[in-house]
Amino acid sequence: MRPINPDFKGYAFSYPTLVNNKLAQKAKPKYPLFETAFPMWDNAARKPGNGNTFACSSPELYKLWLSHICRKTKADPALPEPMVFVNAWNEWAEGAHLEPDRRYGYAYLKATREALTETSIEPSGKEVEPVAAPKDLERAVLLYDMGFVGAPESIPQGTVIHAHALAPPRLPETFKLDIGFWREAFAGARGLAEKASKLTVLTVVQEPVGRNVNAFLRLAHTFIKRLPERLQANDICVDELHEIFLEFLDQDVPARWFEEQFEPVLGIDVLSQPFERSRGYATYDQRLIVRRENLKSDPALLGQLLGIEGAMMADSPEDPDLRKLFQSKALPSPYVEEMYSSAYAKHFYTDEELAGFQWYWSSI
Repeated sequence: MRPINPDFKGYAFSYPTLVNNKLAQKAKPKYPLFETAFPMWDNAARKPGNGNTFACSSPELYKLWLSHICRKTKADPALPEPMVFVNAWNEWAEGAHLEPDRRYGYAYLKATREALTETSIEPSGKEVEPVAAPKDLERAVLLYDMGFVGAPESIPQGTVIHAHALAPPRLPETFKLDIGFWREAFAGARGLAEKASKLTVLTVVQEPVGRNVNAFLRLAHTFIKRLPERLQANDICVDELHEIFLEFLDQDVPARWFEEQFEPVLGIDVLSQPFERSRGYATYDQRLIVRRENLKSDPALLGQLLGIEGAMMADSPEDPDLRKLFQSKALPSPYVEEMYSSAYAKHFYTDEELAGFQWYWSSI
């Protein structure tokens, strides 16, 4: 293999060779060993120019490896139960994921199911929570939002469950959807979704351009190789940042999230319900929706609404130099106008507020 990047300092390994070595491995440790397989690996997003890659991976090779460790596990009397691990469900930044993608669709999930079925190792049936649920479920807060709108702060540990997606995503038809199997794969999130009726649900919203800029600044290193080094060397300009932001970031998440994630889980069509823009929040039974802008202008508001003294929403950590560069030039007016013409933007913000946001991003 020849690296495209002449400055590449990482390592490329052979996935087929790895699997072959694992299948040939005979040595057995003197302690109970729960084995692990991974479907693929490429952590260049985390370590631009210096990552490790396992090349030539495939669902077929992954299934071969997983089946092998399943058979070994089943035949090992030293293990308390037949359990294997897979790394990982959705480590996108390390190129290790079972979740469907545009290249393989459901192939890795199907390979997992086939390996378990053919080796007679079935899932335990135990409900897997995406995070540890608080013991007193009725007093817990489910922070359920679209992401990149802030993080809870000064809230007692164990009282908040944070999630962004509890409903199966709507995938392109090219994925050849197997809805039944997708629901099985999404069992952990569905288990939490079924408990949502017992939880106080907090959803924070933010004006769409500001939210998308937050998302991009947090994810920029996954889009741009060697970003820290380029920033330090002044080797990246605002026009390049804006071009990547507009081309590669999913700009429609704010417009789609309530329809695709909130309504299927909580049964409320939020955009058809009244929202009191003058105070910046609304409640629907135990579902609280509040604007990020109001939480920033009144830091005590969140604690008052939740009944948790000192509860606040903090800004997510980011590189201040990257934000300064990104905001050194206005975003294209057509983009800004389109974002503020969405039903989402018009539902949560007044015309005057939208005009102010539009002026800010169009005239920085």
